[in-house]
Amino acid sequence: MDSTSEQLRFASIPGCTIRADFAGGGLSSDLGPLLLKGVDRQIGLTARVCAAIDDTRHPGYITHTLHDILKQRIYQIASGYEDGNDCNSLRHDPMFRLGVGCKPFDTDEADGALASGSTISRFEHAVDSKDIYRLSEALVDQFIAGYATPPEALVLDIDHSEDAAYGQQPLAFYNHYYQSTCHLPLLVFEGLSGALVAAVLRPGKRPTGAENAMIEIIDDRTTKSTIITSQIPVKAWHDVIGEPTLADAILDRIVHRAHVIQLTGETMRKLKKLDPTRTHEVKTNHQHRTPFKCSRSSRIGVHVHQNSQINA
Repeated sequence: MDSTSEQLRFASIPGCTIRADFAGGGLSSDLGPLLLKGVDRQIGLTARVCAAIDDTRHPGYITHTLHDILKQRIYQIASGYEDGNDCNSLRHDPMFRLGVGCKPFDTDEADGALASGSTISRFEHAVDSKDIYRLSEALVDQFIAGYATPPEALVLDIDHSEDAAYGQQPLAFYNHYYQSTCHLPLLVFEGLSGALVAAVLRPGKRPTGAENAMIEIIDDRTTKSTIITSQIPVKAWHDVIGEPTLADAILDRIVHRAHVIQLTGETMRKLKKLDPTRTHEVKTNHQHRTPFKCSRSSRIGVHVHQNSQINA
């Protein structure tokens, strides 16, 4: 079947001609970049992230600013285009141009187009470990800036997540549990609001004790009070950790001087703020009574690790 790009002409009406054109002019199927731009201008995320990265490019060869490259890459990922090669086609998309802050249409494509896939690739490979460290700090600062006043409580939800990888990407390994080649980034969210606090890229293999640093953390805090929350019962930790020797070492340090509080009831994610009527009191050996507020959760147990014994 032959296809043609010729216009289809229909019967005209007074003062107007009617025709069908398959070219369609400037079209886009994505409205997301404009919405993301509005949110970004309010919270200042890309500006904060841009300030954390050291731009080492030669000024004489710069076509796209670092801030524009960041906005283009972040907006494309948020819109579902995670592959860097997608930039080669989306760099001409009028909505993404408007989102970055460029004119949607330009007669000179070289001046109006966004960064290409090769430019994005060079940018991502130019970021070093110091930039990544400052990026982590920027994410924490962004989380803190989201509160007008200090919150009454913060619940940190720490867990890894499967990030499927395709091709020969560094740190991508086959994970038998997820049945895929992936990364296992460690993500830290605030449990009540769902806001991202930090993210750490990790290899796709099962995390080891050194990567989790659980033993080192507990050892460093043997003279301090520590509250550990878990959605998994203590008796199931061996199965989750996977390594019996490592599991014994971690549990021995945690459970030895810990008081376990099993919470029941509604999950904390359904609560927007703590209920002041749900208050429990914890009594120490020093006869000092301290209010201990906690929302009821059927999946969370609290382990209070302290040198002095704590009696409920």
